[in-house]
Amino acid sequence: MEEKGKIGLESWQRVMMAVNHKEPDRVPFDLGGTESSSINLKAYSILRRHLGLSEKEPVILSFGGQLAQPDPDICQLLGVDTRRITRRDLSSWQLDLKENEEARWFNDEWGATWKMPKVNGHYFDMVSNPLRGADFERVRSYVFPDGTDKAIATGLADEAIQVFAESGAAMVLDARIGNGFFHTGAILEGYEDIFVDLAFSPDKVNNIMDRVLELKLNYFDTLLTEVGDKVHIVRELDDLGSQQGLLMSPEMYREFIKPRQKKLFEFIKRKAPGVKILFHSCGSLYGIIPDLIEIGADILNPVQVTAAFMDSAKLKKEFGSEITFWGGGIDTQKVLPHGTTREVRDEVKRRIDDLAPGGGFVFATVHNIQEDVPVENIMTLFETLREYGVYK
Repeated sequence: MEEKGKIGLESWQRVMMAVNHKEPDRVPFDLGGTESSSINLKAYSILRRHLGLSEKEPVILSFGGQLAQPDPDICQLLGVDTRRITRRDLSSWQLDLKENEEARWFNDEWGATWKMPKVNGHYFDMVSNPLRGADFERVRSYVFPDGTDKAIATGLADEAIQVFAESGAAMVLDARIGNGFFHTGAILEGYEDIFVDLAFSPDKVNNIMDRVLELKLNYFDTLLTEVGDKVHIVRELDDLGSQQGLLMSPEMYREFIKPRQKKLFEFIKRKAPGVKILFHSCGSLYGIIPDLIEIGADILNPVQVTAAFMDSAKLKKEFGSEITFWGGGIDTQKVLPHGTTREVRDEVKRRIDDLAPGGGFVFATVHNIQEDVPVENIMTLFETLREYGVYK
């Protein structure tokens, strides 16, 4: 695929110019291209009504996260430059939602339980883990999902071809299984156990992470055999940061996680030459951004600009020529849900000023737009991006 000049860019060209650190006609815009850059189901329905679009049952992007997959009409109206495709369910698992008077819950394909209260519940939280308190032998014998299951790729190639033909958008394979090497361990064992094991039971952690790597290699082999030449971006993830810093020391990251990420990223790029790897992690990642660049991450998401050491201007200055920032467009913890329209406008302008020069920036909110965000603030975000996110 060849890129054109700035005149008459298609959305995929706009995104790929930015990812390749060139300035397209305007800052590319992502809404719903990943599981961390979309919008809550209720907020989405309100937005559709506000825009005068027909009311319809939202397509669910993430059941656990209660997120909507934006429809083509709203993507076209708002100038969204991305489209998401994702894998199918494993043949060995199907959603079985249970409920009582207080809550709804389900078990995922790993055996972890996720629950959402019926009153004031916004999404499902993990409440139990299949290997919590397990010894090494039980961990070693636990049956993982099957990454070679052909069911996960059924019909995916046809879908990718159709979506691209209709949209001309940058195609994102956003198809996680579990999470990353650390966070999948947390799904299996719970956070307390995985942290303790990192410090005191490295054999158990290595067993889990080696099996996660094997699963992911098989999994991406299955998916990319079908769509490797039909997507522009592949998303991989691992939540490694908190508001104040990394969830583990940089040394522990480099011992347990970095070598496995490197093998996985190298495999993805061998299997699908030309794709860009988008790595997602919330929180403060400043201390390992050079490591992520070194092992082949092309894009960082969601760029949590309010976390420690994650100032957008500082990140751009230090790393902006080596990695693309996908996100960071507006704080979703305070400004977007609680700020005035003026504060929203000022925040969007500031982040564009910091991150857009020279390309290497795809605008998205720091995380998903939740249901408590006023529709006026959502509209101010779109309008400010449209007005201000234009390259001269």
